[in-house]
Amino acid sequence: MGDIDDDLAFTPPRIVGASWDGGYLTLTLDRPVHEKWVRALRNMGNYTSVMDRGPESFVFNGKTARVPSRESEAQFIIDHFKGWLPSATQRLKYDLEADARAAADKRRRELDLERAREETLTRVNSKLTF
Repeated sequence: MGDIDDDLAFTPPRIVGASWDGGYLTLTLDRPVHEKWVRALRNMGNYTSVMDRGPESFVFNGKTARVPSRESEAQFIIDHFKGWLPSATQRLKYDLEADARAAADKRRRELDLERAREETLTRVNSKLTF
């Protein structure tokens, strides 16, 4: 859809770094993600994950995604996260297209109401005699 100019709706971010500090796994992405993309990630539908380490467990800040992790989980979390990226991007595109359609429908309804108002004014004023 031509109305969408958000690169995250077409190209998923990539993981370019990862570190584990003994309690948290921090993933570094190739570019920052915004709240709409994070919402799409959390609402992408079916996914697999390490128990209690799904999309809702991650905290995002610019290019980083952080999640509690045990040593034994770290690589599995990364592997699942990589699999989520295309789905989140696809969901973001779907959401942005739906938003664009809703905005166009709202604008069309507003124009229809304005046209009807103008037609009513014209009709009534054309019948006035003085």
